[in-house]
Amino acid sequence: MAGDRLEGVTARGAISSAPTSPLLAQSQSISEESVWHIYARVLNCAKTENRMRDQAAADESILAHNTPATELHVLVDPDSHYFVIIGNKMNADRSPGRDTNRRYKSHTLEFTPLQILEVDIDKPLPAVRAHEVATGQSPRRALALVRLHTRPIGVVELQYENDVLGAEGLADQIWQALRTEITAHLRRDGLLEPSALEASGMQHDGTPTCVQERNMVLTNAPFVSVGVATRDRPTSLAICLRSLLSLEYPNFEIIVVDNAPSTDATADFIGETYGDMPQIRYVREDRPGLARAHNRGLREGRGEIVAFTDDDVVVDKYWLAELVKGFTVTKDVACVTGMIFPMELQTQAQAWIEQYGGFSKGYDRRVFNLAENRPHNRLFPYAAGAFGSGANMAFQASALRAIGGFDPALGAGSPGSGGDDLAAFFQIIMAGQTLVYEPGAIVHHLHRRDYAGLRKQMFGYGVGLTAYLTKCLVDKPALLLDVAARIPEGLKYAFSPRSPKNIRKLYDYPRELTRLERMGMLYGPLAYLRGRCQTRDRPKTLGSLSSLSPSSIPLMSLAEDRIES
Repeated sequence: MAGDRLEGVTARGAISSAPTSPLLAQSQSISEESVWHIYARVLNCAKTENRMRDQAAADESILAHNTPATELHVLVDPDSHYFVIIGNKMNADRSPGRDTNRRYKSHTLEFTPLQILEVDIDKPLPAVRAHEVATGQSPRRALALVRLHTRPIGVVELQYENDVLGAEGLADQIWQALRTEITAHLRRDGLLEPSALEASGMQHDGTPTCVQERNMVLTNAPFVSVGVATRDRPTSLAICLRSLLSLEYPNFEIIVVDNAPSTDATADFIGETYGDMPQIRYVREDRPGLARAHNRGLREGRGEIVAFTDDDVVVDKYWLAELVKGFTVTKDVACVTGMIFPMELQTQAQAWIEQYGGFSKGYDRRVFNLAENRPHNRLFPYAAGAFGSGANMAFQASALRAIGGFDPALGAGSPGSGGDDLAAFFQIIMAGQTLVYEPGAIVHHLHRRDYAGLRKQMFGYGVGLTAYLTKCLVDKPALLLDVAARIPEGLKYAFSPRSPKNIRKLYDYPRELTRLERMGMLYGPLAYLRGRCQTRDRPKTLGSLSSLSPSSIPLMSLAEDRIES
C-alpha cells in the first residue's frame, strides 16, 4: 500500500518533536555478543525471505519465457512519481538446460540508447532531432526532463517520427503525460490553467511565485562552501568545475579535495587552470576515503552552509540557489538534498542503474523529521536512502559539525564502501532536526557505463547499507530492540520482488547484481566493525574485534576498491 512505501507521502500528526522514549535516552556500551545476536537473526530471517524470493523468481521466469520481446519504455511508480528506465528486447535463450544464472554474458540484448533532453515548457518548444551517440546508433526515443519555471515536474519518454519530433508533437506528448502535474504547478503559482500545451509554450505575465521565492534567496544569499571530492579524474573534474562556475548564485567558494591521489595530475590541473582564481581552493587529503575527503572539505569550508557533490556530475545553474532555498521552507532545517538525473543512458548498464532505482527521489518537495513530518513507514528513519544521496546534499555547517561530520569507517574507499551520507542523514533526523528533499536542486550524474563497474557498485551498495545500520547500533545501543522489531519489515523491503525497492526490476535485470548486493549486505556489519577498528579513535569496546579477517567473505577485493557512486 502507498502508506507502506519508502517514498510514502509525509503525514502530519501530534508527535513529539524529539525522541523522548526511555529506550532512546539510555546510554550504554554495545557488546560483541549483541552485534552477533542481531546479525544471526537477520541471517535466519533472510533464509525465509530467500525461499519466498526464489519461488517468485521462478514464477517471473516462466512469465518472461512466455512474454513477447518488449521495447524500451519507462515504468512509472504512481505513488512516488518515479520514472524508471527498463530494458528492451530480450533475446537470451531461456530453454531448459541452458545456464540461467543470468550473468551479463548471457544477455543478448538489442539495447538502444536513450537520448537525454531537458524541455522548458514556459518557453517556445523546439523541434527535437535524434542525434548520433557514442555507440554509433541514432536513438528513436528520448527521455525528456520537463521543467516549468525552471522547476522539474516530471519526465516523458518521447517517440520520434522519422528521427524528428516537431514542436507541436513535442507539446502534445508532454501534455498527455504530465497534464496533471502542469496544472497543479500553475495552480500553486496562482496562474490560469490552460486546456492544452501549445508549441509556443506557457508564457505568463509577471514573475511566477516559485521564481520569486528563489529570487528572495538570491537577494540575501548566505555564503556557501561547495566541497568536491575527487581522485585521479581530472577530466571529469574539469567538466564538473565548469558547471559549478556557471551557477546562478552570488556568494560561494569551491573546495576541491584531492583524496589520496596516485599522481599530481589533479593538483597540476587546478594550478594551471584556476591558480589565479581564489574562488577555487585545492586541498590534498592523503588519508583515503570519501568520508575523510568530505570531512576535510567541512574543515576547510568557511560557509555557514556546506554543500557536497561528486566529480562525475554536471550541476544545474540553479542547483545551489535551490539547495539554499530548501533551508527556508520550515524551521530547524539542517540538511537539504536534491534530485540526481542521469547524464546519459547509452549502455545497458546505465539503464539497469535506473531500473535499480536510480538516484532521483521524485519531483515533489518532501520534508522529514520526527514530528509533524514523520512518514507513515515502519522503516523510518532507518531507510535513509529515501532522503537523498551523497552526490547532492547540503548541511548547516554547525549541524554537521555537531554530529561529528562523516564517519570515516563508512563511505567509498573505506571497508564500509558507502553509507556515510545515509548515516549523516539519520543522525540529523535523530537529533530532532529537519531534512528537506528539494527536487529543484538538480545535478546530472554520469552513471557507470560498463557492467564490471556496475557489479562493484551493487556490491558496494549492499555493504554500505548494512554497514550504516551497524553504525546506528554501535553509536546508540539502545536502538537494538527498535531495530530488531523492524527486521521482518526490513527484510521484506530488501528481498521481496514486490517491494518498492525491487518492483522496478524487470525480467532483464541480472540476478547476479541482486546476488552481489545481498552478499554485500551480509558483509556490511563486518566491514563497518573492521573500519571502526582502523580509525584512530576506535572505542575500547571494539578493540577485541581488530583482528577480524574478511578472507572468508567472497569478493572482498571489491569492497576494498574505491566505489565512486
